[in-house]
Amino acid sequence: MAWNLSGLSTFVDEYNVPLLRKTVFNDSPVIDQLPNWVTGIKTCSTLALLGVDVTLGDCACKFSDESDTSIAQREICVACIQISGELCDLDLAEYFTGKYIRRTAGEENIEEELYREFIEAWLANVRLKTDVLTFQGDTDSTNPNLNKFDGFLKIIANETPACNKFAVTTGNASGAMMLLSKKITRDMRARGEVVAFVDPQVQYSLAMSAWAACPCQPGQTYEGYTLLPNGLRLIAAEGLRDTGVAIITPISNFVVGTDFANDRETFKFWFSDDNQVWRYIIKFYLGVQIAFPEEVIFATLSQEVLDNVSSGIYDVNILTKEG
Repeated sequence: MAWNLSGLSTFVDEYNVPLLRKTVFNDSPVIDQLPNWVTGIKTCSTLALLGVDVTLGDCACKFSDESDTSIAQREICVACIQISGELCDLDLAEYFTGKYIRRTAGEENIEEELYREFIEAWLANVRLKTDVLTFQGDTDSTNPNLNKFDGFLKIIANETPACNKFAVTTGNASGAMMLLSKKITRDMRARGEVVAFVDPQVQYSLAMSAWAACPCQPGQTYEGYTLLPNGLRLIAAEGLRDTGVAIITPISNFVVGTDFANDRETFKFWFSDDNQVWRYIIKFYLGVQIAFPEEVIFATLSQEVLDNVSSGIYDVNILTKEG
């Protein structure tokens, strides 16, 4: 049988932007976790950030202005990202025909299910590239997958104080993360939950250690992250894979910028009669910022540390980048 692909274009037309948002943004283990989104941005926007330092005074019949409240400003810029290409008509028909034959005959809505399965699997690669761009983006890079905007790593490298940057050269990841978490300040905790985005190797190293048996706190599970005994949540980020990096900061410190408010996202899939191929184009806006770079703990774990799961917490050697 020959698969009729006319329904594929109709499916994409009907579900295009919601499917793009769901797969690339909401299914991302990084972007979906972040609560601080700024929408409606087409180029750049100013973030108004609240800073509060209160003074506890005595009750009296007077007004005191000893407490300090300030509003800082940081700029977040987004880039318009486009992905486009084409697929051979015959190859695509063969793909769906094979999928259909292997499915149970008479299954309801099989066409829509196969189309959704195909598009979501295909968009998963877009999501992976987006996760990497979110962390490793660098406008000075010659890599077209990275030069769209500056990611979290470059912002931290340029703006986080050297005293908050560490190199872990001995010990293991479990001990390193516990000692690094001691650097968390009260100001950081005052901004809400503090988390650690880490190279997936860090999470794997912890899973191999004895602490993997540590029970979760009430109401929490290991789905998508690992908990240290002190409650710090470690989230594996594909954008940090093979970097050995751990970033500890309030999760609200990560800011994501996009459009969304004006439906500027595009996802089209159509057949070109002239070329006998299926063509696609995706456009969406994305950018990131660190709200308070001085409230970031940044560490690089050596490969020796990541591979070691046996040494104890007190064997860890953490040096500042300056040291």
